[in-house]
Amino acid sequence: MNSKTGYKITQIGEIPEEWQVTPLGKIAREIKLKNDSKDNFIVFAVTKHSGLVPSLHYFKKRVYSQDLSKYKIIKKEQFAYSPIHLNEGSIGLLETENKGLVSPLHVVFEFLPEANPRFFKYLLKSHRFLSIYSHLPQGSVERRGSILFREFAKIHVQLPPLKEQNKIASILSTVDDAIQKTNETIQKTRELKKGLMQQLLTKGIGHTKFKQTEIGEIPEEWEIVRLGEIIAHEKGRKPKTLLDRVEQNTLPYLSAETLRTETLTQWARETGEVMKVNSDDIILIWDGFYCGDSFIGFEGILSSTMIKIEPKKPSLDKRFLFYFLKTCFKELNSKISGMYLKHVNKSVFESLKLPLPPLSEQRKIASILSVIDGKIEKEKERKEQLEKLKKGLMQDLLTGRVRVKAD
Repeated sequence: MNSKTGYKITQIGEIPEEWQVTPLGKIAREIKLKNDSKDNFIVFAVTKHSGLVPSLHYFKKRVYSQDLSKYKIIKKEQFAYSPIHLNEGSIGLLETENKGLVSPLHVVFEFLPEANPRFFKYLLKSHRFLSIYSHLPQGSVERRGSILFREFAKIHVQLPPLKEQNKIASILSTVDDAIQKTNETIQKTRELKKGLMQQLLTKGIGHTKFKQTEIGEIPEEWEIVRLGEIIAHEKGRKPKTLLDRVEQNTLPYLSAETLRTETLTQWARETGEVMKVNSDDIILIWDGFYCGDSFIGFEGILSSTMIKIEPKKPSLDKRFLFYFLKTCFKELNSKISGMYLKHVNKSVFESLKLPLPPLSEQRKIASILSVIDGKIEKEKERKEQLEKLKKGLMQDLLTGRVRVKAD
C-alpha cells in the first residue's frame, strides 16, 4: 500500500512524514506520590465525559474516605485514569488546580517535555484509543479487570512536532471553551425558567389583589382545582413488535429513555393496539426511576410505562398544564407506590392542587415560558453543532489528515 505525498505508512496507520510513532512509555511516566501533606487539597473523581472533576461537585455528596493519607497527589498537567473503567474513557487531565488528590486505586502519570499534555488530552480520548483500551491485558487476580500503567505504556501513539501539537491543542481547546460557555448559558436559562415558573404559576401576571388558600397566596381571580377533576389519563401499550430502524408506516417508540435523552432507538407500526401521541399531547412517566416527570412535543407510539394526559374541559390550556406538572416532579417521584417497580401513586397524582387562572392568562403564562424553552433549545442545537465540529476536527487534526500551520 502506497502513501500519498507527504505521508508515510506506519503501524498505527498513515501519518505525516514529520510525525513520529512511539510507545507512550517513552514520553510518559507513572507518578506514585502519596499524600503526606496536611493541606486541604480537593479530591477529584475521574469521569467518562468530563475528565477530572471535584468529587463533591460530581456526586453531590462526600464519597471518599475521611483518611486521605493513602490518596495520590496529582499536580497540574498530570493525568489520572480509572484502571477498571479506562475502556469507557475514564481519563482526565488536571487543568484547573495546581494540586489535588485522587483515589489510591487510580493511576497518575505525566508526559515528558516533548509532549503537550493538552494535545494528549484529546488524543487519549479519541475513538481509536477507546477501542485500544478494551483490548489491553488486565491485572492480576487481586486487581482483576484493572489496566496497569505498564500495559497502558505499550500503546503506540503518533507524535507530531511540539509546535504542531501546541496548535492542534489550541484549536480543540477553543471549541471546548465555546461548548462550555454554551453549557453555562443553558444552565443559567434553566435557572431563570425555574424562578419564572414559580412566580408565574402562583402569582400570575400583573395582579395586585391576592387571597389565602390551602396552597398559599394566589390572585383573587384564580381558583384551586383537584387535578383528577379536570384531566383524564390513559396508559400506553407496548407494541407486539419493535424495530431498530425506520420503516414505512412506523413511528418512534417513546420510552422514558427516549424522552429524557431525546434519542430515538426504536420504532413501531401504528395499529389499533397501540397508543399514538401527537406533539401537543402531554406525556408523564408513570413507572420506573423517573416516574412523575412530564414531557410535551413528542410524536410517536407511547410506551406502557407512560400515561397520556388530556384536559376534560376547554378552560384548561395543555401547555399551561404541562408547566404545572413540571413543578410536581419531586412530589410525584417521592410519594410513590410499588415495592419493586416504582410508580406514581394515583391518589397523590389525582389529588394535586392546581392554581387555575382564566384561560387567557394561562395562555400568556405558557407563552412566556415557551419563549424561554425556545432559547434553551436554540442553545442545545448550538452545543450539538459545536460537538459535531469538535468530533470532525479531532478526526482530521489528531491523525494529520488536515495539517495546521504551527506558529
